Amino acid sequence: FPGSDFYEYGWGESFHFCHQNKGETFKDAIVRHEKRIVDDCLITKGMKVLDVGCGVGGPARNVARLSGGAHVTGITISPYQIKHANEYIKRDGLESQCEVIMGDFMKLAERFGENVFDAVYAIEATCHAPSLEAVYEQIYKVLKPGGRFASYEWVTTDEYDNDNAQHREIIHEICRGNGLPLANHLEDPVNAAEKVGFKVVINEDIALTGIPWYQKMKMSKFTYLFTHCTCWITELLR
Repeated sequence: FPGSDFYEYGWGESFHFCHQNKGETFKDAIVRHEKRIVDDCLITKGMKVLDVGCGVGGPARNVARLSGGAHVTGITISPYQIKHANEYIKRDGLESQCEVIMGDFMKLAERFGENVFDAVYAIEATCHAPSLEAVYEQIYKVLKPGGRFASYEWVTTDEYDNDNAQHREIIHEICRGNGLPLANHLEDPVNAAEKVGFKVVINEDIALTGIPWYQKMKMSKFTYLFTHCTCWITELLR
């Protein structure tokens, strides 16, 4: 999974986007983005929390810290990410609060049993699921009654026009380049969550606030060419 190293080069140890407030650094914006998970899920010391599709565990470690002592289990299908995530956990002295293990988020109940976690979150991870309803159903099963689930999702909005060839091409390239099986619409996560039993209490398009999430991706021609060539070589050597 050498792509993880490339993500870390560009993004750090938290593999997700975020909008920035004026005067805020990208690193601070990332932490604020993850702090919202703690706040909205009411995560506190002693709670058992699951990070669905955790990457190298940047958000898991921050949630453990920001909650004041929750225990966070992260799952990923990548042995490479597991190795690096647990190295970072040890580096940060969080062995008593964090662990990253092998797990398929389409089989959570099989992996953990039911009614296990006080809170579950996913940050730009369940967009990779073949079905939001199916993965949300698994999350619902492993949550304790009354537990909270928070997710940041990639979706298309009502601005997307499927009859527009340019729009279709852009979405196709996003899905192909990021390993998405399909592009969900803004309403799909809410509908899927409610269908499996969740009561949706917050639903917000945060892409509309602050400095755009894609600002960090803007680059000079030289940087673009360097990135393009590096990606091409990585794909060639894979």
